[in-house]
Amino acid sequence: MCSTYWNRIREYWMAAKMFTFERTSNSLLYCWSRIQLPVNKFCGYMAKIEGRSQSGILQAKEMYQHLWDLHLRMSIAGIY
Repeated sequence: MCSTYWNRIREYWMAAKMFTFERTSNSLLYCWSRIQLPVNKFCGYMAKIEGRSQSGILQAKEMYQHLWDLHLRMSIAGIY
């Protein structure tokens, strides 16, 4: 059983969705648990890039490629 926090997340998600299928609080928790590690990695990449000077362009391109790959994996897995 999910907490009140995840029930509130579900209510917000249901109000904002732009498609017909529904998810339970448990399924949203599961989806978040699948994307949490990549999101944390992204935040780490952003922190590194923001801490660098303009010479960080190459790293920004690498991060973009990583995010695009993540997007493709998530869409194939049906996470969003």
